[in-house]
Amino acid sequence: MNELRLQRALKLLTESSASARLISDIALEVGFSDVSHFNRLFRARFCDSPRGVRCARRDPS
Repeated sequence: MNELRLQRALKLLTESSASARLISDIALEVGFSDVSHFNRLFRARFCDSPRGVRCARRDPS
């Protein structure tokens, strides 16, 4: 279940339309009630933080 939630969060974080949304709002939307737990699982799964993924999407260089 966490894998599906993390995949959905990744999609939301990399969509240009979601760039103004808070990461905590995205975590809550996909089903995580604890943002710290979400951040730990996200980093373990994708080897980067949600913020890092979002920033990399904005600046591909």
